[in-house]
Amino acid sequence: MRFKMACTGKDAMTGSGELTTKANTFKQNINMRAGGDGMFMVSTGKRIGGACKDSQGR
Repeated sequence: MRFKMACTGKDAMTGSGELTTKANTFKQNINMRAGGDGMFMVSTGKRIGGACKDSQGR
């Protein structure tokens, strides 16, 4: 999934990112810019357990 965002107002910023998923892993890159400064974030993760149960044990 690819996305773009824009926040307006006092602390306006823009950004874009990409999220890639596989069966048990994910990776995301997010690039943001605010007030002339930039930030680039990379996150990765993997499934380490079973699905969570709801409040009724399903």
